Amino acid sequence: MVVAVAHDGLSDSRAQTVCLSCKERKQKCDRSLPSCTRCERLLLKCRYPEPRVYSSRTTSSGSESVSCPSPVIDRDQALANDLRLVFDGSQSGLPQLGDLVSKHREQFEAMADVFLSSCQKWVPIIHRHTFREHCKAPQTELPQGFLALILSMGLMTRPLMDGDRPDSLRESMYVAARRLFWDVESVAQPTLALIQCGLLLSAYEYGQGLLNASYVTICVCSSMAQISGLCPTQHPPSLPLPGPWAPQDEGLRTWWGILIHERMISLKSGVPIRPLGISDSEVMEGVDVEAESRFIVSNIDLDPLYASFYLQARAATWLELVLDVTRSPQTRSSEGRLRFQNLDRGLLLFLMTLVQLGLGSCCEAIAISLSAFIHLHRWRLTCDSPFFSQQDYLESSRAIETILKVLSDLAQHRAESAISGEDNELDAEQFPYFIHMIYQLLIEMRQQPRLQYRPATDTVPSHAFEKEMSLLYGILLKQTDRWQISREYLAMLDGG
Repeated sequence: MVVAVAHDGLSDSRAQTVCLSCKERKQKCDRSLPSCTRCERLLLKCRYPEPRVYSSRTTSSGSESVSCPSPVIDRDQALANDLRLVFDGSQSGLPQLGDLVSKHREQFEAMADVFLSSCQKWVPIIHRHTFREHCKAPQTELPQGFLALILSMGLMTRPLMDGDRPDSLRESMYVAARRLFWDVESVAQPTLALIQCGLLLSAYEYGQGLLNASYVTICVCSSMAQISGLCPTQHPPSLPLPGPWAPQDEGLRTWWGILIHERMISLKSGVPIRPLGISDSEVMEGVDVEAESRFIVSNIDLDPLYASFYLQARAATWLELVLDVTRSPQTRSSEGRLRFQNLDRGLLLFLMTLVQLGLGSCCEAIAISLSAFIHLHRWRLTCDSPFFSQQDYLESSRAIETILKVLSDLAQHRAESAISGEDNELDAEQFPYFIHMIYQLLIEMRQQPRLQYRPATDTVPSHAFEKEMSLLYGILLKQTDRWQISREYLAMLDGG
């Protein structure tokens, strides 16, 4: 059995052997704990071979003993069993939480370390130092919301399957985290940790294909944030700044995490959400995109994730405008056509800027922006409006094709770099937004030869994206280790 190595994040001890990821890819490993430097940089789940445990055995003569391997207790199964005992019964189980944490504290901290060294990149809302200070408190003093947060952090690190069966610890932690999040007393007096738990829960549900549950959870998170005064009062709300951040920034980052996730759920399901109330000019004219890009590039060499979450928030504001344009009856007018064109130009410039920054710096922001861009042009291709001409439809067809080629070239370049021995960000575990983008790309590549508004002289052969589709299909297949939506998307692709 292979397990993530527990570590308190403070010592500089090293593992005795290289991690399995570096060994498999024949890369140099510095054996750092809980995650080697290479895996942390690529957001891979770093796992080390579990040390063998030896016990004494008396020989048949009874005169001597020898060391022999004994089975190691499956800590994951033990924790899963205890979680079921506490949370699956008719009682709330809350009085037994202290004993549960005391018994499995080392494992909880290990899962939190894995989250902070990998998944934190996707939703950077938890300040490491503040979190570790909370962890130092006695288990009897840990607030219920903080325990719920630890469970949701651990939930995000678990694989989908354990062999040919669903991972039992993942399933048990999901039940436990939901029970703690939906506890009546906790909901009435929400804390920042409980709201963060809800955001991670909703992101997990999104990734497992539980879209309705994800929507309900994030709506409650949004209400909790307003009740607790977490959401900013200024208009428009300030964006999370790039670069290092302080403990006092946790609230703003959590609020933006909620806003980003709300918009991705709304895009996928069509359900209504509370608008940000940001005008077109505030998004398109408030920032010089090119100057901002130069500033970010100058800092990325020092920190690849320097502006990752800031760019996610910026992408969400563009998605907000796209959802408004595609759902507003006023778009079907001459003024609406002009608004569409302005939004199209601004969003394309922002998306191309993200592509230049690279996948390693802004995978999630690219995923959000591309989803918005494709949704915008797909909407126009299906919009029956006298204010859109055949030329408009043709421009949307070509816009989708162009961005597909650009992103395909980028992905192909990353894959070729990996073959030559360089690290490939596409090997890393990805967030559900990125997985949704890959699925969208595959659907659009399939449809390119069949676009309705392509003139006869502007055809694309059916095999135009064959190599790229094979690469993207492989990425989607790799993500089935973590996310159920990858399996669902593959089933739909195979069935189509």
